[in-house]
Amino acid sequence: MYLEVIYENGEHSVMQADDEAEALTGIAEQHRRAMNGERGLQGDPASPPAVRIKRVFVYDEHPGSLGESQLVDTKDIKAAVEALAEGNLVSVPEMVQTLRNLTNPRINTPPHESNFLMESKKEIKENRWNGEVAA
Repeated sequence: MYLEVIYENGEHSVMQADDEAEALTGIAEQHRRAMNGERGLQGDPASPPAVRIKRVFVYDEHPGSLGESQLVDTKDIKAAVEALAEGNLVSVPEMVQTLRNLTNPRINTPPHESNFLMESKKEIKENRWNGEVAA
């Protein structure tokens, strides 16, 4: 399983775990360190302070793998051309960017939203790692 971890400061990372219990162990430890003002990496004296975790999304596969085939349905290309058309003309730079975006797995989002187009399987709620409910 893959998890997109979104930190309070808006940074994102993707982690892999065998199961949800293993993931929650690591997430809870990161969150505990942040709450206690400890370093992110205990063995590295130069490590910055740990950052609290805000959200966690679960995926069956790496969310960055969406669009790896670089294949796009022709209806999506036709729709892109129609959306960019000014009469019978289309801007080549805009069209190239639009086509690239059709297979881009990442999107620009607000800081605490998923950075990926792939639909997450579920979201693990904060009470699962912050001590409110036993993991």
